[in-house]
Amino acid sequence: MASGARGGRVRNGAFGRRDAGFRKRVGARACLIDRVTGHSQATGIGAARLRPARTRGEDFWVDRRELLGSVLIFSSLREKELDLLLQATTIKRLKPKDVLCRKGDPGNQLYGVLSGSLKVTTTGTDGKDVMFGLMGPGEVIGEIAILDGEERSATVTALESTELLTLHRRELTPFLETNPRAAIGLAGVLAARVRQLSDRAEDRQTMPLPGRLAKRLLSLAEQFGERPIVDGPVEIRMPQQDLADLVGTTRESVNKQLRAWEQEGIVELGRSRVVLKQPESLEAVMATYEL
Repeated sequence: MASGARGGRVRNGAFGRRDAGFRKRVGARACLIDRVTGHSQATGIGAARLRPARTRGEDFWVDRRELLGSVLIFSSLREKELDLLLQATTIKRLKPKDVLCRKGDPGNQLYGVLSGSLKVTTTGTDGKDVMFGLMGPGEVIGEIAILDGEERSATVTALESTELLTLHRRELTPFLETNPRAAIGLAGVLAARVRQLSDRAEDRQTMPLPGRLAKRLLSLAEQFGERPIVDGPVEIRMPQQDLADLVGTTRESVNKQLRAWEQEGIVELGRSRVVLKQPESLEAVMATYEL
């Protein structure tokens, strides 16, 4: 990205409001993760480690309880209920490209994303992987298989260093049976997933590519965007093929539209990245096609 580019955030637009809240949540969660896992930037330790059991005092459990409560399906639980679950949780860490689970694997565990990001893929008719979803902090993975006990319906792979809370089905199922708030939370996750899939299917049928692509870029910027320069443009790191999979078109079509927006100064393209220089223009494109 050009060093002098300063697109800035949209002060009065929806993206600007969402962006501020997103950054605040991510920052708070990062601090919690560091305290819970014992991660030390000062010593240059690359992989976070759990503190030894003998150091697990009240602060440890308070921090870990907050992390568990940040996962959507457990956000309405009381402290005592969260503490019950904490006894059964473990923290799983993945490096970039590590596979969390593969399609067809037994669905015995539920995962709550604490940090990082993962892609959800399936195999297309041509035998190649097709990405149809991204998961970030606070989201849940494995909610379908954990309920019906069937095989995993997709492959999930870490895109970056990622940490997850893990709950096994044998502990979670009886907990759901005796804690209606958690069961309702899980039902809410399933409902949101169905609504999301329905919205995407509707978009593919009724919204032209420019609208779908603008909508997806804004969503990705909110969830996974980075801002290398303070108050500068938001950068999304993603290959154009993955972006094409998410909006339901070809890489060539996505590239053509992005090049057109680059000529207008709306975005800037690089190797496996898109910089949103004028997110307000993308909001205008999306609004045009949503009317």
